[in-house]
Amino acid sequence: MTAAAYQPGPFRKEAMAFLKERLGEELFDRIMDQSDSRRHPYVAARVFLGQGDWERYVWIEQHGSLDGFI
Repeated sequence: MTAAAYQPGPFRKEAMAFLKERLGEELFDRIMDQSDSRRHPYVAARVFLGQGDWERYVWIEQHGSLDGFI
């Protein structure tokens, strides 16, 4: 997936839970403590997650879970 193709999905809460799981609670809280990160969590996800986890984050944001992710 290219950066230009990214579109936020309807499952923000589920994607945020995945991001928190991957980053750990302490780092997640430090990053999300900033208002810009709260408004645009996908930016933090893109910066802090590896390519595979980024693709999982986007999938979850679009589909609500990793069901069907290959």
